[in-house]
Amino acid sequence: MLTFHRQMHRKITGYDRWVRNQFHEIAKKEATPHEVALGFSVGLFAGLATPGFDVLAALLLALVFKLHKLAVFIGVALINPITTIFIYPVSLKIGAMFIGYNRLQDVSFFSLENLLNLSKPLLLGNLILATALAIVSYALVYALYYYGHYKSIEKKRLEAKEQPEDGLAKN
Repeated sequence: MLTFHRQMHRKITGYDRWVRNQFHEIAKKEATPHEVALGFSVGLFAGLATPGFDVLAALLLALVFKLHKLAVFIGVALINPITTIFIYPVSLKIGAMFIGYNRLQDVSFFSLENLLNLSKPLLLGNLILATALAIVSYALVYALYYYGHYKSIEKKRLEAKEQPEDGLAKN
């Protein structure tokens, strides 16, 4: 009978192998700019709009809508504890502006009541900011992927079609 430690090691090793295989499969696929940009923007949206559940939300969205998983992962990975230090104050101000909550300077973060009062403007601000950043990031990633990667793949594919089967160039 295997010990608990060995059982967990086998499960983790199996999961690690599965994750590596998934990344290799994604890298093999020739994704369109739309697939990559949509995956990235959905990952970014999930990372901002669902604090605390960002990875789970991104995974569910990627599976349900069959999005480019690596692009979704990269988008959600951008929203991490370091970037949220800068994002959450902006989200809070945006949400407070829309709700009409103008007492942000008087707030003591050590009160549960004040933290609950701040959750509405923070979540609304996150949703608004996530929507705006998702739209902008879609356009930006689409353009970067198209001109940086996809166009060169299309050019190579066209050059390969022009080559005769025997490998000799036409005169």
